[in-house]
Amino acid sequence: MFSARPVTDVNQHLRAEYDATLSSVSTRRSTLHFAHAAIACFIGLIGLGTAGKLWFDYHDLYEVPTLALAVLATGLVIYAVVRYVLGQKALGFELSAFGKLQRLRAELGLDDPRALLP
Repeated sequence: MFSARPVTDVNQHLRAEYDATLSSVSTRRSTLHFAHAAIACFIGLIGLGTAGKLWFDYHDLYEVPTLALAVLATGLVIYAVVRYVLGQKALGFELSAFGKLQRLRAELGLDDPRALLP
């Protein structure tokens, strides 16, 4: 294969680093964390609202189930906050890896149109 740039050990090292960075960026963990946080927050808030409505309307009849629902819903909201924080950390890592990937692409000349010419 003809290349406009000569192949050297430095280029092979950069290419190996590029491939490793690309494989680490290919799976977006932050998206999964944010999805779990959104769903857990939504269900937790609905549960808290339901527990509040049951407590104010029927606190004499459903005291224990209402308390159990409130505890469960609060646990879901706490889970959502934890997953959101994990998503923020994963997003920071992904953004730094993406910046590194862009730098490696520029150093390897992968986006250089002159490198594609024979």
